[in-house]
Amino acid sequence: MTSMRVLAAAGLLVLTIAGCGTGGSTSPASTAPAPTSTDSSASGGPLASTTTAPGGSDAPDGTPTVVFDDSPTSTSPASPSPELVITEVRVGSHAGYDRIVVELTGGSPDQVGWRVEYDDEPRTQGKGDEVDLPGSATLRVIVTGLTYPPTGASTPSGLVADSAHGNVTGVFVDPVFEGQAQIFIGLDASRGFHVSMLDSPTRIAVDIENS
Repeated sequence: MTSMRVLAAAGLLVLTIAGCGTGGSTSPASTAPAPTSTDSSASGGPLASTTTAPGGSDAPDGTPTVVFDDSPTSTSPASPSPELVITEVRVGSHAGYDRIVVELTGGSPDQVGWRVEYDDEPRTQGKGDEVDLPGSATLRVIVTGLTYPPTGASTPSGLVADSAHGNVTGVFVDPVFEGQAQIFIGLDASRGFHVSMLDSPTRIAVDIENS
């Protein structure tokens, strides 16, 4: 009886050692997925400045999560075959930002080129006349990929009526010349801005921080 107890104990010891050895099967460690990077400008400019957002409303659903910056920003070059015409420029004020919308027809968002930057000496194309808007800062929106409007068509030109909203003191449209137009935005002060493309219809939206 004693011998059998000794053998049983020895067998139990062997099983215990085998279970603790390094050669046994182990469950693989779980690996968490890598975080998804966010889209941002390498130069510190606004987030998602070239995204296309669907919908027909000028105001986005909810408050946009963007970074407002005063650095120049632009898209890739416009289509080599200009087709677009500016049909309307309008201004609205929302919680946290003022929005200027440049609406176009005759093409699609991927055919439009634009550049937005502050301009200390705003002047018209061709003649070089001085553009005088109230306020202490002027934001210039250059729109490329444009063609001349059809004869008799109504397109914005000069000071836009009722364009003073929020911190925007006025908007002046310098019509198309050699494939591009300029929209000058007068402001009470230099402020951060964010630019996006909207479709249905094609629009450039410039949001200017007003908080």
